[in-house]
Amino acid sequence: MGLKALSADNFDTLRIARVGTCLLFTGSKPNNPITSQCRKVICYSQQSDGGWVDSEETMWSLAFLKDAGFSQQENYLD
Repeated sequence: MGLKALSADNFDTLRIARVGTCLLFTGSKPNNPITSQCRKVICYSQQSDGGWVDSEETMWSLAFLKDAGFSQQENYLD
């Protein structure tokens, strides 16, 4: 399965955020292809109110973005 298969349509965002956060905790760089794709899926699935589907998904998604080195003011998709 390639990186194209890693999308919000194929997996739930919570699972992607968990895996991405674990990869970052184990020393993966935020700019490698897998964590970059995780970031895109997480950001595209963010709701208009700033959160995600539920509180658990929101916390994992925010943990991933924080550990990847993104701040609230940045454009995550650049």
